[in-house]
Amino acid sequence: MLAAAATGLIAADHGGYWPTSWGWTTLVLAAVALVGLALGIERPSAFELGWVVALLAVCAWTAASGLWTLSGTATALEVERSLVYAMLAIAAVCVVRRATLASIVWGVWAGATLITIYALATRLFPERLGVTDTIAGYRLATPVGYWNGLGLVTATAALLALGLVVEGTPLVPRVLAGASLPLVLPTLYFTFSRGAWIALAVAVLVVVAVSPRRLSYVSALVVVGAPAAGAVALAYHARALRLVNVPLAQAVGAGHTLAWRLALTALCGAAAGLLWATVGSRLSVPRPVRLAYGAAVAAAAVAVVAGVLVHYGGPSAAFDRARQSLEGGSPLTGQDLSRHLLTLSSPARVDQWHVALDQWRANRVVGSGAGTYSQFWMAARSDRPKVDDAHNLYVETLGELGLVGLVLLAAALALPLAGAVRERRTALVPLAGAAFSAWCVHAAYDWDWELPGVTIGAFLCAAAALAATRRAPAATGRSLPALLAAGALAVGVVGTLGLVGNRAFAQSVTASSRGDLASALADARRARTFSPWSSQPWLQIGNIRLAQGRRAEALAAYERAASKDPNDWSTWLVLAGASRGAERARAVAELRLLAPSVAASFAAGSGP
Repeated sequence: MLAAAATGLIAADHGGYWPTSWGWTTLVLAAVALVGLALGIERPSAFELGWVVALLAVCAWTAASGLWTLSGTATALEVERSLVYAMLAIAAVCVVRRATLASIVWGVWAGATLITIYALATRLFPERLGVTDTIAGYRLATPVGYWNGLGLVTATAALLALGLVVEGTPLVPRVLAGASLPLVLPTLYFTFSRGAWIALAVAVLVVVAVSPRRLSYVSALVVVGAPAAGAVALAYHARALRLVNVPLAQAVGAGHTLAWRLALTALCGAAAGLLWATVGSRLSVPRPVRLAYGAAVAAAAVAVVAGVLVHYGGPSAAFDRARQSLEGGSPLTGQDLSRHLLTLSSPARVDQWHVALDQWRANRVVGSGAGTYSQFWMAARSDRPKVDDAHNLYVETLGELGLVGLVLLAAALALPLAGAVRERRTALVPLAGAAFSAWCVHAAYDWDWELPGVTIGAFLCAAAALAATRRAPAATGRSLPALLAAGALAVGVVGTLGLVGNRAFAQSVTASSRGDLASALADARRARTFSPWSSQPWLQIGNIRLAQGRRAEALAAYERAASKDPNDWSTWLVLAGASRGAERARAVAELRLLAPSVAASFAAGSGP
């Protein structure tokens, strides 16, 4: 229940992207950890303790980067977000048992599947649940808020559904897992997320390579995957659901038709799951037959790879073509969004990765400070729009936290993978490790770290894999529970402070938007008290004072915001717009240094 709630509810809250969700998540996880400690815990393995220490070290180094950061406000927010992951690791150590690690996997599947089915319903019933998102376009993103994030959640649900049909123990849930596949994969299709499909493919390869039941996985992929493949084909042929600018009436008709067709494929998936659970998993196949079958599967895989390489002129030519596709073209052209899945074109991402590497070259050991990529981008790319993230966790960490930060992050991510390989003969552990590996792969192409609702499911799978590294239950003594309790309380206190400050700021913005300036000012002042390191409350106070016609007080607040975060170009933009004479000239000069493109737009009178 905890795993399902953590995976589903946080993902439903806009992917956990906004700061107001981090404090609540941290507090709930801290409470879970303390309850687990009160009930008594198993002795964690060295892998688990190393994971906790590594994630806490990432938090500590993120906080330490505040000493040299380009933006104290951005770094403080990164600390609050990273504490969510550290607190999750502590809670997992305090709650998860080796004997019940399967419950975590089932819970993540349940939470991710519920989110996925709701997302699909918004496409099938647009007249009731449809959401218009100018940023996402027609790509499925609700309720996560980001199509690639939803794609990863959906890919996780699909992978776990397949694995639970193969290795799960209760019959009814295995049948439900089989039924979910024909609903999950069409959702993945409608996100039009190439990265999520690649992550799913890699995860399937990982579980086949690592699991001792690899031939069962291959066979189940054919048996249980057939209805799901049919469901994706049905989704593709529903043209009105994949073409942009289609009239609502056509989308409604296509959605309703596809809904009952997918219901039939779900029944076929349930039947396939029942067939596998009752017959396929009980077959006793002689060893020579298994060896021959494995050899045939391996030969087929080699033949497919060889055929692809020959088609493209060899390994070198295939690599060059993939690189050219990645760096050139425009992925979203035309009315048919399905074409997006047939190209690797991502020139914007390649440019973002180069900027992150340039940021690292400027400070190779310690980086420029957590959360500062956006500031570096605005200064480096005068001809490009604002970008907040490098769309690659690893190069962004390298640029913001340097080699030290990347090593700490690598340790935190490598331990669950190593634990899964070590305990690969334990049921569901290779599956959990593969789900975590899907996140690791996808994070190299997107900003999953900034979406706790997307990341938590993967980290729960990591916790399940690590729980398998425990040996026979043994007394933990007093020192370890005391340390874990102290860590949970410390993280909980920081999370509480962040929650109060972020919530007050959000309430101030809401009150201001509805014209209640008195309440907005009171909330902004409370946010200033609980977030003294942040420039945001001062900016909000300045906006409120300006709306009240108290220009002198507004300018003073803007100046205070600029002193808190002098490298934040948005503060100087607001100050330039509100000031006159020498004050404006100074603000514009700072803006030219920090964001040349914004300064040019402002000077031309077309800026925000």
